[in-house]
Amino acid sequence: MPNNESQINLADELSKQASLRPEATAINLPAGRVSFRQLEILIWRAATFLYRSGIRPGDVIALTFANELASITTMLATARIGATAFSVPRGSPSVLQAEMVAEAKVRILATDIADADSGGLPRLLVDVGILAKDSTSIDTSVRDKHPQAPWLIITGSGSTGRPKQIPITHSVFHSRMVLYSDQILTSPNDCVASLIHSDFTVAKNQYLNALFAGASICLFDRANTNPIELCRRKQVTVLYAAVIHVEQLINRLPGGSKNVLVSLRALMPTGSIVSDRLRQRVLETLTPNLYVRYGTNETGSIALATPQDVHAISGTVGRPLSGVQVEVVAADGMSLPTGD
Repeated sequence: MPNNESQINLADELSKQASLRPEATAINLPAGRVSFRQLEILIWRAATFLYRSGIRPGDVIALTFANELASITTMLATARIGATAFSVPRGSPSVLQAEMVAEAKVRILATDIADADSGGLPRLLVDVGILAKDSTSIDTSVRDKHPQAPWLIITGSGSTGRPKQIPITHSVFHSRMVLYSDQILTSPNDCVASLIHSDFTVAKNQYLNALFAGASICLFDRANTNPIELCRRKQVTVLYAAVIHVEQLINRLPGGSKNVLVSLRALMPTGSIVSDRLRQRVLETLTPNLYVRYGTNETGSIALATPQDVHAISGTVGRPLSGVQVEVVAADGMSLPTGD
């Protein structure tokens, strides 16, 4: 973990884009758009609201939102004041929620759902519509210049036992995005969408990677929107999806479909193994621009296979990202020499 002197405030990355590209679209919505300047103001208003509601640096806030704009705004407002965000996906069993928030030492639940199950926690309603119209002054003194507390607490998969909670600092999160962006080369020309909800860490990574690179992100009604039509209508260039989402997209296509996601320069499945069979189906029907990423919640991205790698090498997960060291070991755990 970086020392305190190296800590940045992650929300400052959004401020940079708001200064460089104030009127450019940061977020595409089903009806309308939010510019970088508007998003920056909204995050400042949310940060001021959180602080005036008693949230302080180091406090852990549980987040449960129906509206993804509200979720993203509150996440970055939490970063701005130096507090720690802990996302609780909607639909999680009540018993599991209670265990998770107790272990994370959550102080309050921030939500836009009036009847959200708070598990006994104080509930703070965050309404971005009201915040956007708020005429009270923004208090820029609420910004924590060098946050000492983690920005996020994320939960591991639990594949080797009980799921563990993993603190991620501002600097570590930023470093992960830089490593990843160097490979995918996100730019202001991109429009990024995710079929994975922002409750989950992978979507947080990709949304913020896009915004901090000056790209726009596309939020949509997940229950009533055809992702293929969304990509066509909004000219989405980078699409993130769980493997199951990709399988569902292909299974719904009419026979003979080819290159239906013509606007994409990158399709990024994640969450589980991308089989050779699925890779072939993607290349035949959706797009030739398939990337395969390997990573973990604990470490972030480890390796990335480009479309050239995917086309050339069966089963590949690509090459290690810059700064990642890979060791090959035998069954007894001992390192193997080069070439073995």
